[in-house]
Amino acid sequence: MTDATTTFFAKFSLRALVGSKLSLTTLGPRGVFPGGGVGAAYGGSEGRNYQKSEGYSHPIHTAGDDRFNESVLITALRAELKAEITNSGAAITFEGDIEGNFNSSEFYFEYAQGSIRGRIIISGKVIGDSYSLRAALEERT
Repeated sequence: MTDATTTFFAKFSLRALVGSKLSLTTLGPRGVFPGGGVGAAYGGSEGRNYQKSEGYSHPIHTAGDDRFNESVLITALRAELKAEITNSGAAITFEGDIEGNFNSSEFYFEYAQGSIRGRIIISGKVIGDSYSLRAALEERT
């Protein structure tokens, strides 16, 4: 852990999180198209905030017996993410699904480690013949 972020925040990679779960679902034959990562830090009189996001997209089969199963992937990602947070030494304080009408799957975990509070939101969505994931992280001290 740095002076301002948790080990989980510093080491988090959506690509690594998803990479081990791709075999659990049916995906298309082409390669992975990783998105970019963005990080930012800002401070004020109440402490410092750190943010980063990462996107990831992969082709999928949308029809037939080998079509993509989003619920299997989301369940696996959720379990792996929970383990990564707790194995890094942080404690999960809240978790849940984000309800909405945007034809996507979204869930979050809030966590704490010492004086640091964090939140990660994972969003997934089928777009044509690809599955797009996004992770948004924020920590504050």
